[in-house]
Amino acid sequence: AAPVLASLPSPAMTLGLPILKASRRNRLRLEGRRNSSLVLALAVPTALIVLGARALIDFGPSSSAWVQPPANSQGPGRRELLAAVGGVSLLSEADPALAAAKKQEIPPGFVPADFYPDGKKNVGEKITTPNGLVYEMLEAGTTGTEPRDGPPRSGSRAWVRYTGHLDSFDGPIFDSSEVRGLRSAANTTWIEMTLNREPTITNGMYEALKVMKVGEKGRFVQPASLSYLDGKKQFDANDGTDVKVVPANSTLYFQVELVNIVKP
Repeated sequence: AAPVLASLPSPAMTLGLPILKASRRNRLRLEGRRNSSLVLALAVPTALIVLGARALIDFGPSSSAWVQPPANSQGPGRRELLAAVGGVSLLSEADPALAAAKKQEIPPGFVPADFYPDGKKNVGEKITTPNGLVYEMLEAGTTGTEPRDGPPRSGSRAWVRYTGHLDSFDGPIFDSSEVRGLRSAANTTWIEMTLNREPTITNGMYEALKVMKVGEKGRFVQPASLSYLDGKKQFDANDGTDVKVVPANSTLYFQVELVNIVKP
């Protein structure tokens, strides 16, 4: 009987077991609350960072997404945000300084497609391209509207008659299609050129031709920036003319006729 009695739990032990179990449960609950608090403390900043990054990607720092809404507002909706961003774009386009800078982005030798869409000009009327070339029509050309009637464009092949002068339209000649043409096998007073493809033709000539119709005669004042090497260096004049060397930064004067467009 002694061994059996010894194996039975005492009253103190019987009463202590529930207390120990309750204490252990409380400790586990406390640890669980601490872990939940830690997770929550880490989750909130992480969520804020993600939301902030998303707002930056969607709207950018300059949009109204970064403006604190009034206390009685729930914040701007998608329509308001798009309107705000669109307003910024419209203000930028309306800025005269930005519009002028945009014009200067046109490369030398090129004219915008909408610069002279109908090709109609009056004799004696002077027009100025975005790059500063001043063209004046002296005699009207064809009124046709076919591609071969002009104006030509980049890559068009055309017959052109011209003379280039220093100082003024009556100044000494430094280049002419006649000098070039009479040396060629064709022996003509005009030369054939492909627009924006000829290294011996100035960007100013290309811009003038792009506002002309076949048969039209005109003249233009070419700023140095549209000359050979952007006008930064002197260059040799054509052999057989009145000039030997054209100085750097020279304003040049051309008389020109668009004889024909061989390939539009």
